[in-house]
Parts: sequence; C-alpha cells; structure tokens
Amino acid sequence: MIDEKTSARIYLEQFEIAPNKYIIGVFEPGISIKKQQVRAINIFEALTKCEILNHNNESNISIGIIGAGIAGITFASAALKSNYQVHLFERQPSLLHLQELCYTRRIYPHITEWPEGFKTPYSELPFLAWKPDSAHNVSTRLIKEYKYIVGQSKFKDSNCYKEYLSSKVESIYDDDEKVKIVYSGQFGQKTVDVDLIIIATGYGVERGTEHGAVPYWRNEAIDQTYISNGTDQKFSFFISGTGDGGLIDLFRIAIKDFKYEVILDAIDSVPEKAKDLYNELIKIHDEASRGTVANYVYKQFDKLKNDIAYILDYLNKHNLRRGYDIQLTGEKNLGDIFDIRYVTYINSFIAYLLHCGGYYSYKVGRYNLEKREFDGKILPKDVQVIIRHGTDVSVVLQEIQMSENEKNV
Repeated sequence: MIDEKTSARIYLEQFEIAPNKYIIGVFEPGISIKKQQVRAINIFEALTKCEILNHNNESNISIGIIGAGIAGITFASAALKSNYQVHLFERQPSLLHLQELCYTRRIYPHITEWPEGFKTPYSELPFLAWKPDSAHNVSTRLIKEYKYIVGQSKFKDSNCYKEYLSSKVESIYDDDEKVKIVYSGQFGQKTVDVDLIIIATGYGVERGTEHGAVPYWRNEAIDQTYISNGTDQKFSFFISGTGDGGLIDLFRIAIKDFKYEVILDAIDSVPEKAKDLYNELIKIHDEASRGTVANYVYKQFDKLKNDIAYILDYLNKHNLRRGYDIQLTGEKNLGDIFDIRYVTYINSFIAYLLHCGGYYSYKVGRYNLEKREFDGKILPKDVQVIIRHGTDVSVVLQEIQMSENEKNV
C-alpha cells in the first residue's frame, strides 16, 4: 500500500516543471474556478506532506507566486495561513483582473459536478469559499477575504507578504540554493530571491482576441432582448466554437435571463419525471466518463427525447426566445459537440435540449476571423459574430525566460 508521502509525491509530479518550481493546472482537464482552487490547496498540502514545506514555516521558506488570479491567491492564502513569506507577482494592475467588473458572466462552484453535486450552494473550501453569483461579485468577495488573510498575517509579521502589481516577470533562474525572479515594474527591473516558485498564470491567451474578438470575461449585451425596428426584423447570431464558452453564449442568446437555475426549475417542474430523468442522466455520465464510442452521449440523449419533452414545454412557456436566427459552428460533427471530454455535462445536456427544440442550427466548418468568412463565404454585416476558440496554453510560459527543459516539461 502506498504511504501518504509517496502518494503526495506522485501527485506533485503532475505539476512539477523543475525542482522547486510548480505550475497549477494549466494542462489539466476540467477548467473551472473551484477546480483551480482545489488544485492550489492540494499542491500546498502535498508539498507539506513531502516535507518540501513544513507547518508553521520552521525553515523560514519564502514562496514566489506568479499570477494573482484565482489559483494564485488561493495558494497564497494557504501559504500565509501557515506563516510562509509570500511574494505575489501580477502583470495587471489588480487582483482577479479577469473577473473584476465582469457582470455578464455568472459562475458556479459545482458546475462540473452536475447532476449529483450541483445544488450545493457553497464551494465548500476551507477559505476563499463562494457561491453562485456574477463574476464581479464573486471576485469582490474573494478579494475582501484575501485581504483579510493578508492583514492577519502581516499583523504577526509585517514582512510576510509583498505584492507586485503591474509587474512583468522576465526570467526565473536558480542561483546557489535560491531561485531568482527578475521582474520589470514601476521602478524598473529588479530581482527577488525565493525558495519555491508557483506559476499560476492561468490557461493562456484567448484565441481570436488579436483580431478583435471580445474576450470571454468582458461585458457585452448578447443576453439582452434586442429591439426591433418595427418590421419583421430577425436577429442573427453566428457562434464559432463548440466548447463551454461557445455553448454558454448560445444559451444566453436563446434563453431569456439565462441561469442554470432556470434549467433546474424546468427539470423539477414535474417531480415524478425529474427523479427518473436524473437517474438516467447519472448513468449516461458515469458510462461516458469511463470512455465510450464516438457520439455516445448524443445517442443516449436521443433515447431520452420523449422523456425531456416536458422540459422544453416549460422553457417554451417561460424562458425561450423566438425570432432569433442562431448558427453554431465548429469543426466537429454534430454528435461530437455533446461529448463530455470537451464540454461540461450540464452544458452538453442544455445544448441537446435546444437542438431538439430547433433553437439553433449547427454547421461544420472553419471561420476565418480576419476575413469574416465561414467556409469561404463572407458573413452579412447584420450578423453578430461571437468567437469562442478557447485559449492557447502554449504561451503561458513563453514570455518568462526559463530553461527550454523547464518550458517543455
């Protein structure tokens, strides 16, 4: 039987890019805010179990954390609570800059756990816990608690925490027993010595933004009701991308005031049917999670078509919009867009519901953002284009000067 220390060592190997350098979840499956927090806490605990860190920082270890997003401040909180010295670097001028002031995105701690764990209100974390709300409200709550943790730590040791906002990390290199972080900030280039590096720079640069696509976390108005000019005007939307981002924007257009609670209310509107449906959905999810043939989820959803008709009836009466022409496009075949290897299960199910109701059409093809062309044809000017091509994780470490070996790990 594997002992606790060996188990922790095996876990850490997933994130270690070099001795005393770790990267949080950039290449791991399951992109969600809570999962990144869990990874940050688990990495900290594993470092302690492996005795790379020790409780109450008896060895006076300092930690450099690159990135002040969700994962970065979660790891920093764990470190500060155990009396470590923390140096937090962030290229942008504020903490949680992606979610800050983002009112159009609502986030959920248990989004990846539907249908079994989704209704649990709080994230159930030991600190920096949160519940479903707008990205801005969640970030405000987390920053308030984080500043409290920093304040409590600085009360015990005024030198335990330093924050470097608007600072770009230029390079990381080993020197004797220390790791040096070279950064450029408001007062020029400087160097900080630490014992351990945590890279929490997120999932990379969003594809398409260099050509004018609106980033996922920026506010826009696609979920607002569009105002007609008095004629039989039909509003047209073109969504390129079939990951969670593309599907969520599809829902925001097709479903008035979209929240996942709307879908749960629709499912629960007939309790005796809801119980049996949830049982079937759990079976499908469990089987799909073990690895299945292509189109498996799509084919299983098709078998439930009659069982979910009541949900569409409910949504038609209360929430679904008419008069919108929504075209979803991607490079996968129709059945593959519901594959839970690529999208969250609840999003797969909602996309299937809307597919059954005819609320969008799907076409296979490639969109050229520079030319505004889909499969060689220029899109009309009155079509609103939404690009959700995911992020490029390959650039996460590109701008930081490290050894090629460390970058390639």
